[in-house]
Order: sequence, then structure tokens, then C-alpha cells
Amino acid sequence: MASLKNDSIPEVLAELARSTFYGAVELKYEAGVIVLIRKTETFKPTEPTYGNNRSASHERNLSR
Repeated sequence: MASLKNDSIPEVLAELARSTFYGAVELKYEAGVIVLIRKTETFKPTEPTYGNNRSASHERNLSR
């Protein structure tokens, strides 16, 4: 991403949306121009031994 131009930002975001990316993208602006992009990816355990990582109150809200 070092030579990324502002007009290619939508392409990068579209690629993240198509992929299995789960995390955050931070854009830093200086004088109206994007000068820094930070992508932080989060990994969620999917092994059955980890159990459900959502709270019980979240599950109750889904059943309403």
C-alpha cells in the first residue's frame, strides 16, 4: 500500500468487502488528502472448543 493513490482507495475497500477481512480500517487525512491507511485485522476463533463468543444477552435479543 506504500504507493497508493487517493483514487484507488475505493478499490482497496471493495476488495476488503469481498474478502474475509474482519477488522478496522483507519484513514488519516492531512489538508484533505489521505496520508496514512492503517488496517487492523482481527481473528475470531472458529474451533468448536472455543464456544460461542457472544454474550447471552445478545442471543436473547436475536430471538425477539
